Amino acid sequence: MICLHCGDCCLRMSPLGSPCPKLVKHGTFYFCDDYENRPKECRTHQFPFPVCAIGVEKLGINSVEQLYQRTDTGYAMLKYKTEDPDEAYEKLVNANAKYGTEQGD
Repeated sequence: MICLHCGDCCLRMSPLGSPCPKLVKHGTFYFCDDYENRPKECRTHQFPFPVCAIGVEKLGINSVEQLYQRTDTGYAMLKYKTEDPDEAYEKLVNANAKYGTEQGD
């Protein structure tokens, strides 16, 4: 499942208590502060769709482009270890341009 980092699961269903005490928020993105050591229930969480429908609704995502930008930005925030979504996305776009790839490749 593609996580949109909306925080819904961690805010309502964490095995550590709700909201999860390891949850950190950066802008509209939520991440686990201890991702490598997250509980088994979090590691194996499944959803019956390839993209989290709860996140799509909660975030008001209306297009494939918005979906790609959201997932790319979350990935970039983790990769570049930044709390600024705009900075992370810009770094990802610049890296893709440098190597001649498109978003989502």
